[in-house]
Amino acid sequence: MDQKLTADMFTAEFWQEMLPYSEQAANFLNSKGTFEDLKPLYRKDLEDGNRLHHYRLYFSKDILEVLISFTKDNKIAFLEGRE
Repeated sequence: MDQKLTADMFTAEFWQEMLPYSEQAANFLNSKGTFEDLKPLYRKDLEDGNRLHHYRLYFSKDILEVLISFTKDNKIAFLEGRE
């Protein structure tokens, strides 16, 4: 995955919450090998207007799942990875 995560992709609150873990997260993802593919599993519109997306990420050494909540203005408000 060549794209870097930047503050403008996130809500200010979530960016501050996640920033201390960004290097750890990058190292974790790099340990999974080369990114190969992303498959959407489902999408749900939430009552607060946000959207919840569930994806499966395929890497050369592993497969991960991620939940991402997007705000109405397409900012990431929540992100959680699962092995």
